Amino acid sequence: MIQKTMRSIVLAAAVTAASICPTQAAFVTVDNLSDVLVWAGTGSNQAGFVLQFGDSEDPTSITWGYRWDVNATMQDMMFAIAGNTTISGGSSPPPGIDGRLVVNGAQFDFGGGPVVFISSITYDQAGLPSEWFQGSRQIIDNFSNDGTYPTLYSNAGAGGSFDAPTMTFDAASVGISELALTDGGWYGFVQSTGPATFAFSQPVSAVAVPEPGTWALGAAAVVAALVLRRRSALAG
Repeated sequence: MIQKTMRSIVLAAAVTAASICPTQAAFVTVDNLSDVLVWAGTGSNQAGFVLQFGDSEDPTSITWGYRWDVNATMQDMMFAIAGNTTISGGSSPPPGIDGRLVVNGAQFDFGGGPVVFISSITYDQAGLPSEWFQGSRQIIDNFSNDGTYPTLYSNAGAGGSFDAPTMTFDAASVGISELALTDGGWYGFVQSTGPATFAFSQPVSAVAVPEPGTWALGAAAVVAALVLRRRSALAG
C-alpha cells in the first residue's frame, strides 16, 4: 500500500512539473511582429524589442513585443519587459514580465531633464529548450577595454516586418527615455563601438518558460501536499 501511494505521489509530481514547464518549440523565427510569442503592455500600437549578442552561442538575436496606446518610449518598453531593472541616480521600476531579463542603467541630467542610459543587459537562458545556450548572455559596457558598450539602435519604419537574414538599424544616439516608439518599429541593443548603422540578425522569439527552479518548486509543493493529505487520512 505504501509503495502504491508513493508511486501515485511521484506520478502526480511529474504531471505537475510538465504542466508548469510545458514543451516549447526550440526556435521560433520572427518574420513579423505577429510571430512574437512574449508580449508586455496593452494597446493598439506594437513594436519589437531586440537583443543581439556578440558571442557564438545560440540564438544570436532574441525579441520580445510591446503594445501601447498614444505615446511610449524605449524606456517604457524595456521597463515593462525586464523582470529586474536598476537605475542608479533615478527610480527603479517595478518588475516587468520576463524575470530572466536583468537591466542596469544610470540617470543623468545634462540640463534638459533626466535621461536614462543602459550600462548592462543580462538574459538567463538556463532552463530554456535544450537548443538554447544554457547560461547567461550579456551586453555590457566594456568601453575602457575595447571601445564597446550597449548601443541603442532602431528601425522605426519597418512596418512590423523583419528582413532576413539581417535588417539594418540606425544608431539612436539618445537615451532610452528620449527615444519615442513608432507603431510597427523595431528597437534593440547590441554591444558595439557605436557605428551609425548595424545589421541585426533576424531574431527568434523569446519563449514563456518559467524561470529556473520554478517547476521544481511547484512539483515539490504538490508532493508535500499529497504527503500531508495521506498522513491526515491515515490519522483519521
